[in-house]
Amino acid sequence: MLIQNVEFSIAGLQLIDFGTRSGAAGDETGVFAALVAPPGDPEHGFEPELPPELLIGGDAFELDALTCEESVDGCVLIVSTATQEPPDSPDAVWRVHETVLRLASVGVLEILESRDYDER
Repeated sequence: MLIQNVEFSIAGLQLIDFGTRSGAAGDETGVFAALVAPPGDPEHGFEPELPPELLIGGDAFELDALTCEESVDGCVLIVSTATQEPPDSPDAVWRVHETVLRLASVGVLEILESRDYDER
């Protein structure tokens, strides 16, 4: 479940999961903020052991999007960030970074892949 926790031209979302998870203190059933599994991808905002910053929306030169898709790895969340370079130019390209994640277990987001590409 996604909960909106920031409201502006860019909306911030937090991924919430529920179920039973195992930990050092034994099994625990409840509602949990999904945390990024180590090693994460700190360079792109996915710090290990912390909730990811999920954004949708943008302004004239930056866009953020989320997509859910079925894949061979099950249901995945694709987080995309794009920046127009140079801004407001007829020759601009969108520099896109995508991160593909899935819930590996209750409250644990695993990064499956990360990719960069340009789009005209």
